[in-house]
Amino acid sequence: MKTLLEYLEAQKKEFKFRLKFAVTITPDMHDKLEVALSKFEVKKVGKAKKTIIQGRQLDFPDQGPGEAYIIDVVCEYPATREAIRDTVVSALRLHASQVVVRTEDEPLETGRTVEQPSGKALLDQEYEKTEKVDANADLSAAHKEHKSKKFDFAAKSEVKANPGPEFTSAKSTSPLGSTKAKLPKVTSAAR
Repeated sequence: MKTLLEYLEAQKKEFKFRLKFAVTITPDMHDKLEVALSKFEVKKVGKAKKTIIQGRQLDFPDQGPGEAYIIDVVCEYPATREAIRDTVVSALRLHASQVVVRTEDEPLETGRTVEQPSGKALLDQEYEKTEKVDANADLSAAHKEHKSKKFDFAAKSEVKANPGPEFTSAKSTSPLGSTKAKLPKVTSAAR
């Protein structure tokens, strides 16, 4: 049977975070970061990695073109992204828009894994064979069935269309009930 201490050691979990900065991380800032994150029982603070210069950064769209710095952190104490970000912002005296904290479970981070090439050139590989499926086959069959079908109606209407008022005379009234407007007679365009 396990002792309580062994049971607690087995239950320890690691909480991994990825800190992204829109500013350059100096060694002094890295030391301040380690001290600030010690309250989360930080196990590991990785070195700052610099990304390539991008025209529009995904995590910092308002910053414009530039590069970002990434630091991976492993904590033993459970924490939220917001708590980590607030701690980092206050310790390094940065604006909150310059720091992004992500967990390893976020879909944005898992979708960014780089796949290693298989070693074969893509031009040398054969295309996958797929069956051609006619998507319009079902629609054309339904259209033919619809055209051939005769629809029966309950009753035929005996209503005839109203031709409306006749405007044959010059003094006839408009549908609104007033008399026809008189046009002014133009004698000359020059003054």
